[in-house]
Amino acid sequence: MRKKLFSGFLLSLLVFGACGTKEVSKSNTLVLVQGSESKSLDPHSTTDLPSSRVVKQINDRLFELNENMEIVPSLAEKWEFQDPKTLVIELKKNVKFHNGEVLKASDVKFSLERMKNSPASSPLISMMDSIEVLSDSEVKINLSESFAPILSHLTHTAASILSEKAVTELGKTYGQNPVGTGAYKFSSWTPGEKIELVANENYWDKKANIKNIVIKTVPE
Repeated sequence: MRKKLFSGFLLSLLVFGACGTKEVSKSNTLVLVQGSESKSLDPHSTTDLPSSRVVKQINDRLFELNENMEIVPSLAEKWEFQDPKTLVIELKKNVKFHNGEVLKASDVKFSLERMKNSPASSPLISMMDSIEVLSDSEVKINLSESFAPILSHLTHTAASILSEKAVTELGKTYGQNPVGTGAYKFSSWTPGEKIELVANENYWDKKANIKNIVIKTVPE
């Protein structure tokens, strides 16, 4: 359907592509290098590029941009503008978070409201007046005014959909222990050194071809 995998790491792949696909296939591990360390893996707390590159692999959004920069559905199955200020979205069924919880409309409401209440991410959806849960798989977004780019804004990494249960349970430590629905699951974080991800074997979309990703921090 969509080819977003590793798109956030494009620059790193261009710089470090000399390692070759042969070495990747031998170890089934892709090592990427960033000049700066991620600040947090909580998509609502920061929008810096080193963090967003990693967050993008762990989480999905309602919509994504494909390789042609076209808006395509991700966690959204269907959507309809009932009027210029009312957007109703039906979610894909049987999508699970990395903690085993099934994605529900309540998670979408929680995530968007949390995003709106965060200074780092709120400008992206400041036009949202309210979010309503219509059923376990359907959510309504009410806008304060007509806003044509709303679907584009929902493709931003900061609009990642999180597990309400995981965020609530982990509290302030969520940024170091993220739980998403993405193609990769968080494995470990060695501060100042590396972040490790592992392929999500239960991913709802096309499975990742590479099992492990290691994102190393190398300032120089």
